[in-house]
Amino acid sequence: MASAANSYQPDDDDDYIQVMEVYPSQNHYGVVNPYYYSDYYDNLNSSLSLDYKNPYSVDTSAKIILSISYTLMILICGTGNLLLCGVIYRFKRMRTVTNLLIGNLALSDFLVAAVVAPFNFYYYLHQTWPFGRAMCVIVGYLKAVSLYVSVNSLLIIAIDR
Repeated sequence: MASAANSYQPDDDDDYIQVMEVYPSQNHYGVVNPYYYSDYYDNLNSSLSLDYKNPYSVDTSAKIILSISYTLMILICGTGNLLLCGVIYRFKRMRTVTNLLIGNLALSDFLVAAVVAPFNFYYYLHQTWPFGRAMCVIVGYLKAVSLYVSVNSLLIIAIDR
């Protein structure tokens, strides 16, 4: 009869630990992370050199177009929606039900322009998120809430008319 120490059978988790010790750029199934692709082959065979380009990197022309688009969107959308909220707040005559719903829509769009868009812009340009998990959750939450507020405000405006 074999003892418990001699009857050890490795399972998938043990194989995963062994793979991670040898090739830290691989996941459980042996799939190579593209960010470590060239490091993986350099460690595997030092005589093999690859000129590997990250498939997730953004082309320079796309960065220029994104920069112009996001800058214009943030400036125009942020300024316009903030001015509209200021007008509704400043003048009592503008505080009708429809205008308050439009102000609610403008405030939601302002939050997207002021908070969500700059973080997304950075992520699209650099393909990384250095702001931490909490900010990732906050930006995602604001994006979703803004979408729901916008749709529901438009729905209530349509019902009101």
